[in-house]
Amino acid sequence: MKRVQHVLLVLFGLLSFAAGARAHGSDDCASATPISGPGTYAVTNVGATTGPQQGTSCIAVNRDVWFVWTATQTRTVTFATCGGTSGDTVITAWNGSTCPTPGAPLACNDQACGNQSRVTFPTVAGNTYMLQLGSFSTTLAFTGTFNMTYPGPPTNDDCTSTTPITGQGPFTFDNGLASTSTQGQTNSICSFGTGQGIAQDIWYTWTATFTDPAARVSTCGTTAINSKIAVYSGSGCPAGSALACNDDSCGTQSRAVFACTAGQQYIVQLGVTNGSSIGGAGSFSITPSVGGCGGNAGPDVIVGNVTDVGNTAAANGVDAISLGTDACNIGTAVLSWQAGTNLHPVIGSTL
Repeated sequence: MKRVQHVLLVLFGLLSFAAGARAHGSDDCASATPISGPGTYAVTNVGATTGPQQGTSCIAVNRDVWFVWTATQTRTVTFATCGGTSGDTVITAWNGSTCPTPGAPLACNDQACGNQSRVTFPTVAGNTYMLQLGSFSTTLAFTGTFNMTYPGPPTNDDCTSTTPITGQGPFTFDNGLASTSTQGQTNSICSFGTGQGIAQDIWYTWTATFTDPAARVSTCGTTAINSKIAVYSGSGCPAGSALACNDDSCGTQSRAVFACTAGQQYIVQLGVTNGSSIGGAGSFSITPSVGGCGGNAGPDVIVGNVTDVGNTAAANGVDAISLGTDACNIGTAVLSWQAGTNLHPVIGSTL
């Protein structure tokens, strides 16, 4: 009888150990396992069930377990099971520290690295995020580890290592992990109510392929970040003041206008508005001026596209027709331009 009791005690100990393994991640998002910062964390979904919290347009996370993770840095983080298990994993990241409502998560993935998964998403130090890990299969489970890592900064984080570009683009970027340079932070023409600086800036040296008095470097409609742009003459780190600078020309994106000469080099500094949200991914382009004005040489004021036509009643045998146009000042002199009066350039012609 004593020997039977001994066997029962051993079996009880093995069962207790197996139950302890399931503590690496909670089957219920309401009691998610708390973790913090970068690191490697143990996980198992053995015995887990599938919850109703599933991301829109995401592969279903079956037999899911939950962690609530606290960010320790304001940077983009990578959440991955790559190499940490042989199981076929699916992962999703959600904002907040409570059970998410089914819908759009911050990120989700299946098979970024073989049968394992990897996502990146922006974080703010001190904020919490729900991590959901599970299986692609509805029946198979896994045991292993996952990593939370802050990757290094981009290679063009400093003006001493600018990225060379040419042409019009688009040029992709990601300044989510960039630092804020000491250069290019005190340009008076970059003062737009939020200070002169450009935070989380990255650097490019652009070789112009065209000559234009009003070339445009723009992030309009090509990124979600609150971008800010400055342009300088030369390559590498700027040796003088900015030729052009812009913040919020098109919503929270930017468009800086500057004169360029084919074959010459120009430095582009791209970042976010001081005090704005963190950086991220997107693209920018550098294009000639648009509309009918082009890069024409000649008078200071030139006519671009015709936008409207007006025909007034004839008087004394004279019929007057007015054309509304885009008119561009391509010179260096400031012109008086007052709408609704004759205090603006008028081009007369006999038809």
